[in-house]
Amino acid sequence: MRRHTLPALIAAAWCTTALVSSHAMDTPKTSDKKAHVAVEPTVKATVAAAHVVSAPANTAAKSDVVGSVNNKEFTWSEVLSHLEKDDPQAYVQALASAVAMKAAEAKFGLNGVNTITVTRADALAALRKAPPRPVVTELSRMLQTEALHQQLVANHLADPTDAEVNTYLSRLLKDLRERGIIKAGQTDEEFLRERNYTRAKLVGDLRPQVETFALVHKDLEKKLGHPVSDADYVQASHILIATAASGLPFATQPTPDDPKKADADALAKITAIASDIKSGKKTFEQAAKESSDDPGSKEKSGDLGPFVRGTMYPEFEAVTFKLEPGVVSDPIKTQAGWHIIKVTKLGKSMTAAEKQKALDTYDQAHSQAYMQQMMTGAGVGIVNKLQPQGLPPGMAPPGGARGRTAPPQ
Repeated sequence: MRRHTLPALIAAAWCTTALVSSHAMDTPKTSDKKAHVAVEPTVKATVAAAHVVSAPANTAAKSDVVGSVNNKEFTWSEVLSHLEKDDPQAYVQALASAVAMKAAEAKFGLNGVNTITVTRADALAALRKAPPRPVVTELSRMLQTEALHQQLVANHLADPTDAEVNTYLSRLLKDLRERGIIKAGQTDEEFLRERNYTRAKLVGDLRPQVETFALVHKDLEKKLGHPVSDADYVQASHILIATAASGLPFATQPTPDDPKKADADALAKITAIASDIKSGKKTFEQAAKESSDDPGSKEKSGDLGPFVRGTMYPEFEAVTFKLEPGVVSDPIKTQAGWHIIKVTKLGKSMTAAEKQKALDTYDQAHSQAYMQQMMTGAGVGIVNKLQPQGLPPGMAPPGGARGRTAPPQ
């Protein structure tokens, strides 16, 4: 996303801009530094101080509190201070937009004037009245960070170390390289530098994700009733005959007039495929490429890759984790349709990297739902006074985590 400079931002609001450094001004320094804005046919903005606001050292009044997680409160001043540290350019742009608005109101209001003086308090008041997106996003991030920390403590989990986050980042970069996104001969650092990132910056950005993964993993162990072990991993292939009633994207058949007959037809088709495989007429891999309705695995001969228990449909897993390698299952029914399954590798035969990739897939698929539940469910009292209506407290607009909770599409 393109970032606009401060002059470009003001120019967009006022048509033309001239920004003068505070060093070029002969304005006395006071505790309430001022920004003098002279509005003329060709507008000139003169900013007297680089820092229009700074966080007070003393505890703010209750009216300054804009959000909280349980008993942990966050003030307006803290949010601006964090934004200035995390994204100085966004911080300056937010202040510039407030000054621009004050100047526009003064020039084009009912009693238009050509020169106004905007104090620090004026800029703060304008920001507070209509907080721009960077400020709202910063508070959401702070609330999420605190909520994650409190959940880690409640679950007796330690904060991830820099080394652990770096390890996860290395896995992400390796995946990008395997997919051809990082070109051959290009180093990780060169790839990141092209995108205006450093490894250290990414480690900070990825920390909440690694914390969420730790909580998702803990939640999985609670659901299983035991720590994840080799017996909870498997690699399998499947052939799917989808039914229109599934409602899934790959079920392209029109809704049948007789759903029961359509379901029976799908069962008859998968049964015939299974018979061809067991008789040796076709291999499982050939049949998958020819007949499977799962586009995600069809061209991989039906291979779903390694996965951990809890990733697929319960009915699918109930059969899969009982199969011996090489054995083709009888047809089974899930929400997606009718399947036959063949296990290709058990967890005890997998490498550590294969099991980690399966866990990452599970974590990615469940992290957004976990975060949503954490931010809105009982036990985590979150207040966000800047949050636009329609979103849970502390949640940014959803972007969607990649992963799967059903056979891949």
